[in-house]
Amino acid sequence: MPHDPARLIADLLRPERYPHRPKSVTLAQTHASCVFLAGEYVYKIKKPVNFGFLDFSAPEKRRHFCREEYRLNLRAAPGVYLGVVDISEVNGEYFPEDSSNPVEAAVKMRRLPDEASLHYLAVNNMLADDTIRGISRAIADFHAAADSGEAIDPGGSPGMTAHHALENLSQTAPFIGQNVPGKTISPEIHALIHRYTDDFIVANIDRFLQRIADGHIRDCHGDLRPKHVFVFDDHIDIIDCIEFNAAYRRHDTASDLAFMLMELDFMGRREVSTAMLNHYLDRTADYGMLPLLAFYKVYRAMVRGKVASFAANDPAISDSERERASASARMFFDLAAGYVSGSSSPPTLTITCGPSGSGKSTAARAHAAETGAAVIRSDSLRKSLAGLRPREGASAAFGGGIYASAHTERTYRRMFEYSAEALGGGCSVILDATFGKRRLRDEARRVAETRGAPFRIIRCDAPRDVLDARIAMRAGQGGDPSDAHSGMLDAQLREFEALFPDEMAYVTCGAA
Repeated sequence: MPHDPARLIADLLRPERYPHRPKSVTLAQTHASCVFLAGEYVYKIKKPVNFGFLDFSAPEKRRHFCREEYRLNLRAAPGVYLGVVDISEVNGEYFPEDSSNPVEAAVKMRRLPDEASLHYLAVNNMLADDTIRGISRAIADFHAAADSGEAIDPGGSPGMTAHHALENLSQTAPFIGQNVPGKTISPEIHALIHRYTDDFIVANIDRFLQRIADGHIRDCHGDLRPKHVFVFDDHIDIIDCIEFNAAYRRHDTASDLAFMLMELDFMGRREVSTAMLNHYLDRTADYGMLPLLAFYKVYRAMVRGKVASFAANDPAISDSERERASASARMFFDLAAGYVSGSSSPPTLTITCGPSGSGKSTAARAHAAETGAAVIRSDSLRKSLAGLRPREGASAAFGGGIYASAHTERTYRRMFEYSAEALGGGCSVILDATFGKRRLRDEARRVAETRGAPFRIIRCDAPRDVLDARIAMRAGQGGDPSDAHSGMLDAQLREFEALFPDEMAYVTCGAA
């Protein structure tokens, strides 16, 4: 900022200084920015701070990162970001959108209504499943379109992952303490997270490398949180991605998504978090992320605790704001510890069992909402293994094309592999598939037993006319990974092996 930052703030709080003459201007502050809410527009100025991972100390750096913020956010919110404008000093006074003597830069944005934010909708219990699906699809599509390649891949390496996680622990070390103003994390929690981080990275080196090989390291958002997602009737805007440090954006898409899921958990909306994860998985078939999610949630909770701790020690904000920041930081650190400790009960493996149209996916989603489980859907995975997008049409006769027996066997094998990995990472799993053969159900049960996980079956059935009607309706609506049709259903029913009496002990619920 220029030589008189207090005067700059005072002047930018005066409505008459703006070309559009808003009725009023209010100021919101973060640890790194001053945000002026001026009627229909927002002006965001960067503070002259240097936290090491973020350096806005010089005017040219602040201007550069204003330009980066504008450029990067055009990817997911092109109608929101309007450009970078000058702030000029004229006779000791400051004027926004004046280029006569520029001394500072600001990002100009359209002001979005608070009630359209995912945060507001989640807090007020206003999220329909279709809305959650739409948000998940927007995130998945953003990740799919994000840049990738050799320049970005190192961001997902074991070394870089360890660097960021351990840097986070180093940067939170000054806040270790209890019952002292500004101290937000206990020595026990800090040590717990440190041990967990070291152990997890060493044990999962091959998994991090596989994520790189599979193309999941992208130039992502970096700060994907409910307050940064806005829902409208015809589109979704995702704003405020990280611009100040490219390394904090260039990471596994699992880390990006984990930030959103962690924040929803923090807000007490785990059912929304679970639904968002499963809609995202249904869209991407990226089931390989499941064993990494808890680790990335821990990392993201530590990031938020760190940022809140900076605010708790910022003399520029009020005592009440610092107290709120301290409380928030402690809760984020407690959440991180909770992820590490895990549930007192082991993760569960559940399978569906029933023909096409019997309500398996609906029952799986309902069970997931109750249990927090991830759903691995055979329809999405089958297409992914064939190099197709989950919603790309691949209609074929039963036993032909991607529905040939060899490809079906491959799909089940991969489902079992993914479920074993997820269970090993502490994640309960529901396998949404027909499971019309006893041997496949037995193999799923053996996966659960090997991992020490309880095994459950969701049995689904319905009269033939209902099955046909549901399949026809789904085909007419489009957009579903399933390619089931009446001819396929005929063959399924001919070969279907109903549950044997000894399997009935595993049935947990059913659908019709």
